[in-house]
This record gives sequence, C-alpha cells and structure tokens, in this order.
Amino acid sequence: MFRLLPRTLSVARPIAWSITSARSFSNTAQLLATVSKTKAKPKVTKKPAAKTASKSGRPSSRQTTTAKRSTAKTSTAKKVTASSAKKKSTQKPTKKLAAKPIKKKPVKKKPVTPKIKIPPLKGPKKPGNAFSLFMKDTFQEEKEKNPDMKVTEICKLAANRWKTLPEDEKLVYQDKSVQAKADFEKENQKFLESLTPLDYARENLRRRAKKEKPMKDPNLPKKPLSGFLHFAVDMMKQPEFAIEPSITQRMSAISKRWKEMNDDEKKTYVDRYAEEKAKYLTAKEVYTKQLDKLKEANPL
Repeated sequence: MFRLLPRTLSVARPIAWSITSARSFSNTAQLLATVSKTKAKPKVTKKPAAKTASKSGRPSSRQTTTAKRSTAKTSTAKKVTASSAKKKSTQKPTKKLAAKPIKKKPVKKKPVTPKIKIPPLKGPKKPGNAFSLFMKDTFQEEKEKNPDMKVTEICKLAANRWKTLPEDEKLVYQDKSVQAKADFEKENQKFLESLTPLDYARENLRRRAKKEKPMKDPNLPKKPLSGFLHFAVDMMKQPEFAIEPSITQRMSAISKRWKEMNDDEKKTYVDRYAEEKAKYLTAKEVYTKQLDKLKEANPL
C-alpha cells in the first residue's frame, strides 16, 4: 500500500494546479469586465433621496414645521425686497443745504450796583493788655537810646525782659490795663449815645458788604415779649419750678402748665403782650420817620 502513495501524489498534483489556474483565470476575467464597464459608463452623482413619508402616507410633524419655516422666510424676504424697492423709487434726491449761521443770543448783563465807599465809624480805640503796655514803654525807651535799632530787635528784647520781669512790676501793668478798659467802656458808651440812626444804618451797610457782624442800634425799639414768655418770666421766680436743675427742664415744665391753662387764666399775659405791641408799633413808626428824614438830608 505504501508503494502506491507516490504514484497517487504524482497524479493529484497536476489536477490541483489545473483547478487553481482555472479559478484565477475566472477571477481575472471578472475584474477586466468590471473595469471596462466603469470606463464606458460616466459617473452619475446621486441626488439625496427625499425623506420618506410616514407609514400612513402623511408627512411627519418635523417635515411640516420645516416647510412652514422655509415658506415664511421666503415670504418675508420677498416683502423686504419689495418695500426696499418702493422706498428707493419714492425717495427724492436730497440736496445739500448750506449751513445757516448760528445766531448767538444776546447775553443780558446784570445791572452793576455802584460800590459805595463808606468810611468806618471813628470811635475810641480798645486798650491793650499788660504786655502790650509794657511793650509800648520799652519801645519808647529803646528808640530814644538807639534810634537806628530795628523794630524786630526791640520786640525780641521786650519779650525777653517780660519773661524775667518780677511779679510786682507785672502787677503794675495789669492794673494799668484794667483801668484803661474801664475808661474805654465809658468813652465808648458816650460815643454810641451820640450816634444817630443814620450813622448806625451806614455802619451796618458797610459791615454787611464785608460780611461782618452788624451793630445793634440802641435807638431801635425792641420787640415785645409774647404772652407765654411773660408767663415764663413770672414762673421762673416761683420755688415750684426753681427745683428743676436745668433751664430746659424748667421751660418744659412751664410749657406744660401753659397748655393746661384756660383762656381766662392766659388773658392777663395776652393783654400785657397786646399793650406792649401797640407801644412798639408807635415807637417804630417814629424811628422810621426819623431815619427817612435823615436819609433825605444826608443820602448814603
């Protein structure tokens, strides 16, 4: 049996080779046929297939919404183009107008009030303190000794002397300053009494222009106290309200009492206010008439 194997193999080999060669030939023939077909037929681009409808034959909800949107867009685009075309047709060619000259409004100038130069009242001068009196004495002494000496040097010398000056000599200058103040007050009172209402009006006009505190005219009649203030002055003296420690607490207690009072109880204080008011009005009329006469005779 083993002797027969080589013979069978020698016979089977050519048969297998013939089978494989036949298969390869058939494959090559098929390839050549496909190549010839592709060369003969031109390439056709396939269009995207339309979306299939639903099984029932009706279009789906997505298809309807997309179709509506596309139609709306096209309609709005057509409207916009039509409106723009109409505007272009209706618009007239604009002419460039020349720029008009701008007229400036005349600025109204404020009326300038003439500045009145009013001289200040010349009254008695205020006296200085103890050191200023000592400074005055030393200045006179040093100027007599050394007339070429500077003022700054004299001031330094006087300050150093004042520091080392004994208390007895300082008391002398302090007494002098007290006496000088008393004399000034007397002279100033006489000076103020001699002034007329016109003098006060002029001085106050000058002070208001310089934003200074105005003078109080003693000739000007004072306003009367109200009924409540008359009542408060009387109640302040009573021990019932004097117990309160502060004035504000006293006044609050007096105001409470005033609110609790009847009209009959308030009548005495109200009548007193009415009498004083009548006197005040008559005195004010006299004062204003006097001032007007003085202004006519001596204008400001």
